[in-house]
Amino acid sequence: MTDEEIIDQYLLGNRKAFTLITDWIRAVVYRRTWMDGLSIDDIVSETRIKVYLNLQAGKFRFDAPLKAYVQRITEYTVIDEVRISERAARYVAAQGHVPQEGGDALDELIKKDDLALLVRILQMLDESCRAVWELILHEEVPYKEIARRMKMTEGAARLKAFRCKEEAIALRKKLS
Repeated sequence: MTDEEIIDQYLLGNRKAFTLITDWIRAVVYRRTWMDGLSIDDIVSETRIKVYLNLQAGKFRFDAPLKAYVQRITEYTVIDEVRISERAARYVAAQGHVPQEGGDALDELIKKDDLALLVRILQMLDESCRAVWELILHEEVPYKEIARRMKMTEGAARLKAFRCKEEAIALRKKLS
């Protein structure tokens, strides 16, 4: 099949095209042996969604093979997920939730579970919420600057942060 045919079939939900693109994605994800703690299936799903939306919007320009385009999207998705995971770990550590040497093994296990839950919640949030959390927690950007960067009013930025927080709380309740 040509790239055009693969795209058409993928957008129509053809199983063969879906499997082909999924295999391209999995090949990149499985090469990343340093992704401890990240869900491979979540990354594959997230990438499939991005590929679908990009293809549907006509963002593929045919200046490279479709396979290379899909692999590039996959690599960026993996990098994003690793960054989210690392930021979550730094945030938890900054809050004083780092296991102490000689501490109770049960406490360490609970803290690791809390970190895993936080990472999972961050992965489940939509991209705009992850961007807001990145600015607030990691970069410590004030709402006025968040509003400027996201091209919205300061009140809208505060509301977005509040809604993202509420969404994260709902996800935590659902996962707990």
